[in-house]
Amino acid sequence: MTSAQELPENKTLRQPKPYSLKRALLLVSVAILAAGCAAYLISWGVDYRKRQAAVALLHEMEEHALGFDNPPSPKSFYPVQVVPRPPIVKDFQFLSVKQAVGKVDDDEMVLAVEINGEARAYPLNMMTGPEREVINDTLGGRAIAATW
Repeated sequence: MTSAQELPENKTLRQPKPYSLKRALLLVSVAILAAGCAAYLISWGVDYRKRQAAVALLHEMEEHALGFDNPPSPKSFYPVQVVPRPPIVKDFQFLSVKQAVGKVDDDEMVLAVEINGEARAYPLNMMTGPEREVINDTLGGRAIAATW
């Protein structure tokens, strides 16, 4: 390295400038802006894919729309599921008659089923939620679906 005496008169050694508060704030602002832009682009891509799927579904539904050129028939029946399917209830706890005393009122409405001498009663107030509309069960050696 050369010393200051060996340099020509019009040249001096430059000292590195320390980072100022303005420069640090500018760098942080640029980083936040870049992160915001990236998040916007990612969300735009997700929304774009959802819009494209909705447009494709709309076109598919229009193709199956009933009209003079597409009269009602088994081929034109095209149901669309709007509400998601609830989970299947598999671990429903059944009580014996002795266990149900005091838990089910005498005037409560029940759905009663008897198959091959085996009987079961399903309280209707316990079958009125979307997660319990259908109870899959085995009764009298047969698979049944109790629904209300």
